[in-house]
Amino acid sequence: MIKIGIIGGAGYTAGELIRLLLNHPDAEIVFINSVSHAGVPVSDVHEGLFGETELCFTSELPLGNIDLLFFCTGHGDTKKFIDQHREEIPEDLKIIDLSMDYRLMSPDHDFVYGLPELNRREICAARHVANPGCFATCIQLGLLPLAKHLMIEIINSSFLNDSELMEDFLTNTAHLFGSEILVLKVHQFQPHGLSALMIMPESHIAVHTWPEYQFASMDIFLKASSEPSQSLPLIKKYFHPEDVKIIELERGVK
Repeated sequence: MIKIGIIGGAGYTAGELIRLLLNHPDAEIVFINSVSHAGVPVSDVHEGLFGETELCFTSELPLGNIDLLFFCTGHGDTKKFIDQHREEIPEDLKIIDLSMDYRLMSPDHDFVYGLPELNRREICAARHVANPGCFATCIQLGLLPLAKHLMIEIINSSFLNDSELMEDFLTNTAHLFGSEILVLKVHQFQPHGLSALMIMPESHIAVHTWPEYQFASMDIFLKASSEPSQSLPLIKKYFHPEDVKIIELERGVK
C-alpha cells in the first residue's frame, strides 16, 4: 500500500485527486493538508466526496509517515514550500507536483516532465515528477512523434571488422541515451564483416559492415524523448569515417 500525503487539499485539482486515490486499490491517504480548512471534514469542501471518506483537513505535515507527496498548490507555492522545508523532506520521499513550478527542465532540479507518452521510462524511475498541464498535453500529443529513426551510412572507415570495438560502441551508445540493454549481439562473418543488433526498451540499433568496401550501414530507432543525432560524436570517435550520410525520419506522425 502506497501511503500518500496531499498539500493544498482544498482546491478543485485536489478534490479530483482525492476521488481518484480513494478508489485506488494500492493507495492510502495519510493526510490532506490545508491550513485554512484545518479540522474541517474533506467532504464539507469537496461535496462530491460525501459518504466516501471521513478524512479531515489538517495543518500538520507528517512527511516521515508517507511514501508519496502530491502538491496541489498554486503556481509558485510548490517551489517555495520545497525551498523552505528542504531539510524536513525525507531523501527517499517521492513527489508529484501538479503546479507548473518544475515543468521546465533545469539544472536546478531533478523533476521529470510527467508525460508518459514522452517520458514513460524516466517517470518509472523518477523520484520527482512534474505533472504536465492539460492544454500542453493536448498540443504535445498531437505534435510529438512516437519515435525518431536515423539511417546512417559510414563511408571510408578502416575500423569495421572488430567485434569487440562494435560491442563497446553499442554499449556506450546505450549509456549515452540512458537506456537499458535488453539484447546485444554481434556476429563476426568470415573472412570479414559484422552484423550487430542492440535492443533497448522501445528502441534498437542495427549495424551491418562491409570492411572490404570500408562501408557500414547503421539503423538507430529511438523513442521520441531521445535524440539519435547525439550518437554522431561516438560514431566518429569509434569508426573514424571520412564521411557520414544521414537520413532522419519521425515515426508515428500522421
